[in-house]
Amino acid sequence: MAVFAAIDIGTHSVRLLLRENGQSKKFVTVTRLGEGSAQTKRLTEAAMARTEQAVADFLAQARAAGAAAPVWCYATSAARECENGAELIERLNRLSGLSAQIIPGEMEAVIACRGAAAPGCPVLDIGGGSTELICQSNGGLRALSVPMGTVTLQEKYAYPPEQVKGQALAELNVTIHGFAHRLVSAVLPGPVPALYGVGGTATQLAMLFLKLREYDAARVQDYVMPIEAVEALLEKLTSMNTEQRKALPGMHPARADVIVTGARITCAMLRCAGADRLIASDRDGLDGYLSMQIEKTGLTD
Repeated sequence: MAVFAAIDIGTHSVRLLLRENGQSKKFVTVTRLGEGSAQTKRLTEAAMARTEQAVADFLAQARAAGAAAPVWCYATSAARECENGAELIERLNRLSGLSAQIIPGEMEAVIACRGAAAPGCPVLDIGGGSTELICQSNGGLRALSVPMGTVTLQEKYAYPPEQVKGQALAELNVTIHGFAHRLVSAVLPGPVPALYGVGGTATQLAMLFLKLREYDAARVQDYVMPIEAVEALLEKLTSMNTEQRKALPGMHPARADVIVTGARITCAMLRCAGADRLIASDRDGLDGYLSMQIEKTGLTD
């Protein structure tokens, strides 16, 4: 059976998905491609170099595993929103056996919905540089992407997050609730009982509730988090400094700062949607993207 591979370049991390005979494995490394770009709208040379090296390493890993060429690669918000994002893609496409592209926010929403495979439940994808809400019903799809995520908001309002108080906190909350209402009003026909969360924020929250020392996709998949529990966790996380959060069971050290903003967005989205729970999904846009690319080849995995 063929091995297929795809790489996701996010604002915060780079991920590799390997799929063989219907079985998937994911790998992640944090590169913070969007670091410093919230104000400048440019990717730094250091961030691009870190990301290029991570992609090259994952490409080598994929080829060593027997992945068919090309290894598909897509970049999301950071490359999309920055004026020199195309430069990164040009550099990546010089790597032999890689096919890289920047995808629009609407496509990011579509692949998130496809990857999550959550019929009847709206999908929430909180990334480092953008947030998407997707609702699929009666054979149709409504989706919206806004260029605000954990990294970009944190750089603008919330660093370090435990020290954001007073006017800065009020401005952050106004911004988050503003785009939450925009997403909900544009996508959802009315209140919903739950949101299906894909991406690093949802899976990190699940890991914290489960107190997982190592990531376990099977336990994270479909893990239910009541809104009251998420709000209580947000309060706890905000009361800690970054080093204290890093020490929590289940906390990925590289997410110990951005998880506070991610939890804020999650709570706002749940409240605006009228939902009483978040359901975590390990399956996400990377799964959806790889499935779409495989279909285009006319092959099956």
